[in-house]
Amino acid sequence: ILINNAAVNPELGHTDIANDKSNIDTIFSVNTATAIALCYTAFAHFKTHGSGIIININSVAGLRGSAHEAVYAASKFGLRGFSESVKEEWLKKGVKMIDVYSGAIATGMSAQRTDVKDLIDPEELAKFLIGLCKTDSFFARELNVQRTKKTEDTSAEKIVFANGVFDLLHPGHIALLKFAKSLGSKLVVGINSDRATKLIKGPGRPIQNE
Repeated sequence: ILINNAAVNPELGHTDIANDKSNIDTIFSVNTATAIALCYTAFAHFKTHGSGIIININSVAGLRGSAHEAVYAASKFGLRGFSESVKEEWLKKGVKMIDVYSGAIATGMSAQRTDVKDLIDPEELAKFLIGLCKTDSFFARELNVQRTKKTEDTSAEKIVFANGVFDLLHPGHIALLKFAKSLGSKLVVGINSDRATKLIKGPGRPIQNE
């Protein structure tokens, strides 16, 4: 099984991102070119065994345009076009391709959204996709996944744990911790000891010691 899940979308929160060609190149490289390359590599392996499954995690932006993320949508349209072009021929070799057109998922890409807690649960989606791989008499060629309003259990407190080397805080750390906090009611942060930091980062660290 190959699951093409990697994607980037620097357009989120940055309306002028398309003015820089390097940003456009990055979006198409990760979302389209790399995904297609992985499909070809997996297909070459699967066809020798007579079976295999490729799941492309696309986006609703790959079904209809999105004004605030036009380049991202174009990259997802590209993946969709590739899939539609090879799907029938590859199926003859025993390789099934499933395209998942999903709404926003509560991953790091969506960390800056204020409604991140209400987005599609990545664990729940992953379990659902595993079930799709277990069918024998049929398979889903494509499916559209839309979020629903979650029913919150107000009696249960959800504690989230995150840890790392935080001897020098940078914007990436702040984004990570904000995202982690959005997933629960309380956030517990573990900070690596000086000894652990030195082992991980080298003899020049930590910058701020215990």
